[in-house]
Amino acid sequence: MDKAEAFLPNYLRFIRGLVDTNALPLNVSRELLQETAVTRKLKKALTKRVLTMLDKLSKDKEKYAEFYKQFGNVLKEGPVEDYDNKDAILKLLRFASTHNESSVQDVSFEDYISRMKEGQDKIYYITAESYEAAVNSPYLENLKNKGIEVLLMWDRVDEWLMGNITEFSGKEFVSANSQDLKLGKLADEEEKKKQGRLRIFFGYAAGVGKTYSMLKSARKRKEEGWDVVIGYLEPHARPETMALADGLKKIPVKEINYNGISLKEMDVDAILWRKPGLVLVDEYAHTNAAGSRHEKRYQDVEEILAAGIVSERVYFLE
Repeated sequence: MDKAEAFLPNYLRFIRGLVDTNALPLNVSRELLQETAVTRKLKKALTKRVLTMLDKLSKDKEKYAEFYKQFGNVLKEGPVEDYDNKDAILKLLRFASTHNESSVQDVSFEDYISRMKEGQDKIYYITAESYEAAVNSPYLENLKNKGIEVLLMWDRVDEWLMGNITEFSGKEFVSANSQDLKLGKLADEEEKKKQGRLRIFFGYAAGVGKTYSMLKSARKRKEEGWDVVIGYLEPHARPETMALADGLKKIPVKEINYNGISLKEMDVDAILWRKPGLVLVDEYAHTNAAGSRHEKRYQDVEEILAAGIVSERVYFLE
């Protein structure tokens, strides 16, 4: 039979061979063949045999590299399609890595784990549209600075694969394509030192000088050499208040369309990208427009602080 799916799973469709057995009836239709207990047992045994052969082949790095160039992407379908053999298939996968500084896909998950830093309990990876995009991604900087290896993935199947598996050998997969990257024990001391600080200007009502005080403080910081920007500032009628804002760089607000109305909200992405020394934010308790990055402005602030940016903001006491 050609293309006998009854004997091997789809991710091993590159395998060709003969099955010599007297357990199967000679005159039987494809439909009946696929439904028998015998074929299910044969499929299970043949799958394990093939995976064992590939594991043996992987010990010869040169030969396995040639095999993987041709069939690696097909093999990546396996961990999701064949859960029972997931771990065996994951051992066979290969990726490029920041460790090698090369686009050659020759690093296994076991190789990665063997080089993990003391205290590291996660496998970090990044997905992109190409090797160049992956290796030059700004998301890698934090990990590179800590000497943490990152697996580089750019094949179309990679993002789908990593979205459907969670761990290997007890080590959680963590995407580096994340603003809120969790570094676990590796970040305990260093990240606490880098954590942004929050200074809040309180007041019981509008017009009592909270924004004025914030801007006055910011001007002093600017004179001391700080990189000060305005993340969001409510319009104020007091000319002396707005005069303090003149000369301070402003991050353009993001416009969000809601029910035909254009609403202006703080652009968190632009702030994180610029990484100023100090960002000013008005109306800390504000509820953002539907479709914003976060529901509340204080959540925007938390993300900014997590990036190590100092923030000053106005808050009303109620």
